[in-house]
This record gives sequence, C-alpha cells and structure tokens, in this order.
Amino acid sequence: MVERNLALLDWDGSLRAGFLLRDWVTFLRSRGVLSEQACKPFFETVNAYLRGATQYGTFAHNAPRQYAHAVQGMEAGELDQLALSFVNQDLTDGPIFPFVDIILSQLRRYDVESVIVSGSPQELLEKYADFLGISNVVALRLEIIDGIYTGRVKDNPAIFEGKYATATSLRSERNIVLAIGDTNADAPLFFNSSARIVIGGEVAWPVEEPAFYITPGDFSSDCRDSLIKFLSRNLRPGDKGRSTILPDE
Repeated sequence: MVERNLALLDWDGSLRAGFLLRDWVTFLRSRGVLSEQACKPFFETVNAYLRGATQYGTFAHNAPRQYAHAVQGMEAGELDQLALSFVNQDLTDGPIFPFVDIILSQLRRYDVESVIVSGSPQELLEKYADFLGISNVVALRLEIIDGIYTGRVKDNPAIFEGKYATATSLRSERNIVLAIGDTNADAPLFFNSSARIVIGGEVAWPVEEPAFYITPGDFSSDCRDSLIKFLSRNLRPGDKGRSTILPDE
C-alpha cells in the first residue's frame, strides 16, 4: 500500500483568525468555569507577548502551562462538552479564513493527508478537524489521569522544538508536499515541505520556492484562481518530498 503524501497545517493565524487558546480561556471564564484568579497568570502572559514584552519562545512555553494549571482538577468529559459548544459557536461566528475550504478541497482531490500541527488544545482542534475534514491533529495535550486534568502539559507543539520534532519525524516516514504557516515559528514545517503557503506578513525570512502568499483580508477571485493553480502544480501524485530537513544551526 502506497503511503499518502502529507500536508502540515498551522492553525492560529493560518487557518483561523486570532489566538484560539486565548479565545477558549475567555469562553471558559465567561461561562464561570474558570475564575478570574485562575485565569490571571495566563492573560498576563498573553498580554505581555502582544505588547512585545515577551519573546515568542517564552510565551509558547508559559501560556500552555498556565492554561493547564487553570483547568487542573476539571473532569475531562466536562471540558470536552464545553469544547464542543465552543467550536460549534466559533464555526458559526466565522473566524475560519475563506481560503481554507479551497485548500482542503484540493488536498482531498489529490489524496493528500492533512495534519494540523499547532499549540492549540487538542480537545478543540479534533472537533474542528472533524468538521473540516482534516485527517489528523498534533496539538497541545494536557495530562489526564482517571478522567481528571492533572495541571501538567503532556505535549506542546507550539514551541519550536515541538514543531521541529513533529515535522522531522513525519518527514522521515512520509513525503510532505505542502506546509501552511504564518510566523517564524512555522519554519520547521516550511523547511520540511516541498511547497509552502505563507499567510500574512509576519515571516521574517525569505521562504524557499515554490511558495504562495496569501493576505487574509485581501483574498480576491484572482488570488483564488492562482491558489488553485499553485495547489494543482504542487499536489499532483509523485515523489515530491523534500530531501533535506531543517539543520540544527
């Protein structure tokens, strides 16, 4: 059996506008599930990053830990039900970018398996993936013992090392024909793929060709047609996987 090619998809700022973990914690606070005091360290970390007082690496390490601490002691089943309610409402509100459906339909057309690689919570992303038809999720996972959140982080793909480990592991087994990202933190996805889609303008270094650039607020019909052509050229079956991986420098 021939292994399907892969597409690695970042989530925040790439497929969905905004910062999902912040929106999720805000939702839990508004429902009275989390107290102001429990959320305070998390929002302090988020706000420090947004005003430029904290580097991304520090933010990506601390914010998930503070989220894990905030939900410590909650039942996994309760949080899962809240996650379903949140995702259903979020999909109605419309923060998923309009070009996402085009990309996913082309991935299905060329039988490319889609994998979200993100530091957003697994309990949310699995539900988005089911709705959108995304094959798999590598996401922030919290430790659960006997159905209760322990307050500890199990896996965190938000940090550079997490995305690096995920991308290189998948690259050793499968051809990665497309990567989608919006910041420098997505470099491990870009470097391990044979084609790239860059969302927005936050990537600070030249991205290797072939690459396609999308500005979310300016997705015209011409851009749509060009995107379909780009995907058609780069997703056709064949051994098009990248032969090198991101160096350790």
